[in-house]
Amino acid sequence: LFVPKIYFISRDPDKNVTYYNVIDFDKTKIEKTYKPIILEDDDGKASQKSKVELRALETGIYKFSNNFNLMAFPFDKQVLRITSYDFDNAIDSSVIMPGEYNLKYLQDFQKSGNISPGWKIKKIEILDDVIIDPTVNVAGSALHVDIHVEREVGYYLFKIIFPIVLILMVCWSVSWINPRELESRLTITVVCLLSLIAYNFVIDSELPKLNYLTVLDMIILT
Repeated sequence: LFVPKIYFISRDPDKNVTYYNVIDFDKTKIEKTYKPIILEDDDGKASQKSKVELRALETGIYKFSNNFNLMAFPFDKQVLRITSYDFDNAIDSSVIMPGEYNLKYLQDFQKSGNISPGWKIKKIEILDDVIIDPTVNVAGSALHVDIHVEREVGYYLFKIIFPIVLILMVCWSVSWINPRELESRLTITVVCLLSLIAYNFVIDSELPKLNYLTVLDMIILT
């Protein structure tokens, strides 16, 4: 086996690559390892002229920021985006590309369903892009990993919407009471009204605090 000569242009192959929408990470929990891969020649053998690919593997915990549109809550679908980019090199000299196994690992992650309770993964895709740094007005290569997730609505249907409909059905039952029984009709109506008001306070912690109405807000108001 011939061992080719290795020339390092940079100590770290991903020195200039960083995350665009990361908001927090713990340096003490981030580990990086390096592995040189000898690429075989066209004849399937390694020689002194064979090229060497230096791979850097980084593992750790990051927190990313994404903008959600909750107009359709709780029937909403969101996109969790992780963006890596390179602003230190010109776009015509450095391009970020997905690895050969990236999509496979993401598909395995989708099949595992290992995501926050109450959500399910619909699909995962990798997209190439160009991002302009707003501070220096320089374009850099970027790579997006988009995880499309959908909220599971069972909790909101059975524990929020159904009880409200049930209270309303009790309230509408006054239509079958003799109009002469005014006191009974008023009692049921007032009790149901107070029940709905109290129930709104109970479920308030389960609803997002937004300055616009969601589907669930409109159902409750109706």
